[in-house]
Amino acid sequence: RTKSILIDGIMDNSAPDYVTNDDTRETIASGREYFILADFNLTQENLILLLKGFSAYKRMLHSSWKFMVVLRSEETIKRADVKQLLSNYKYREDVIVTNEELLNEKLRDAYALVSMDDSERLPVPVIEALRVNTPAIVQETKSVRSVFGESVAYLGGKTGEAVGEMLMKIYKDEGFRQNLIKRLKSTVLLPDTNAAMQALTTLIK
Repeated sequence: RTKSILIDGIMDNSAPDYVTNDDTRETIASGREYFILADFNLTQENLILLLKGFSAYKRMLHSSWKFMVVLRSEETIKRADVKQLLSNYKYREDVIVTNEELLNEKLRDAYALVSMDDSERLPVPVIEALRVNTPAIVQETKSVRSVFGESVAYLGGKTGEAVGEMLMKIYKDEGFRQNLIKRLKSTVLLPDTNAAMQALTTLIK
């Protein structure tokens, strides 16, 4: 009752304004395709699961693909801890650790977003990816299911194996990926303020 939080633009379907039109693959990812993770409250446990999944994907594909990890906060995992974790990671040269600068561009040029968040928070990173027509691979929660339905790809479980399998599926099956993009483009994100607040209220009950 004493604090209001304004979420500006998140529920808007229109594409965001881009600071630059440069291709992130060329400027940050050495010209390679990449997946991206941009979760809030990223934990070491979730990052380890993600890296295990990326390892499985790399072993199956033997590719030069990269994974971009966006650190949006250091409250749950420090950059130094991420650096230490990656120091012993076989594919560390293919993991890009970055910040929120030019996030819209980074999301726009990604092959797919991966979200490891299985909380019931509003799935903001998935919404951000949707606004730039980037398909998303997510943990299934009531929040995600109620907002996105079948317009995102759901992981088969919270394991490295499940992540690796879905990365491979979205890579090998271009029809599957394009269908996700088509569904995303037809998804309406409750542009009416009252409808949005009603949906959010339902989620937090």
